[in-house]
Amino acid sequence: MQPLIQMLNNSDAALREMAAFALGRLAQNPDNQVGICHADGLRPLLDLLDSNAGNLQHNAAFALYGLADNEDNVPDIIKEGTVQRLKDGELIVQASKASSPLQLEPGCCTCFLGLSALETEI
Repeated sequence: MQPLIQMLNNSDAALREMAAFALGRLAQNPDNQVGICHADGLRPLLDLLDSNAGNLQHNAAFALYGLADNEDNVPDIIKEGTVQRLKDGELIVQASKASSPLQLEPGCCTCFLGLSALETEI
């Protein structure tokens, strides 16, 4: 996973997009969810949410959604300010050519709204 995480910081936007998509697919597996966070994948994925490219934001949100599905990741996700960044950010909802459309409603929003409720507890 480390090479994919390193690609998230590459200057080539297409490479960052593909790496985020691959991590999103890997994050659908519970074993990989913790591994991605422990390999310092959370921060670079969050940074992609600040991109002006909808495809990068989409794939990063897809990966973050998978990571948030694992309770072990929730404290780190909250500490990194993920919920606030999603609330404050300007997300361009647009599926990439390489991925299936990601619907932010209801799954992703429900997941992050649940994290928002936990944010005050941690």
